[in-house]
Amino acid sequence: MLTRGEKILSGSAIMGEKHEPCKELCHWTKHQLEDHYQLLTQIVSAPAFICTKCGRAANQKKWLCKVKRLPTR
Repeated sequence: MLTRGEKILSGSAIMGEKHEPCKELCHWTKHQLEDHYQLLTQIVSAPAFICTKCGRAANQKKWLCKVKRLPTR
């Protein structure tokens, strides 16, 4: 039985593997940004959308929480 404040760790957490980041870039932690740098560079290349809450930009709207399309040039 767990006492208050204890968490069950998955096998990957015990082994020290990297966790998959949250769906929206807006909610990624500092560690997720560092651990998933290659994915991050793909997401922010050629941005077409912006989050109106935090100002982050992405190439697909699925990566942001409050999405607005950037004007085309």
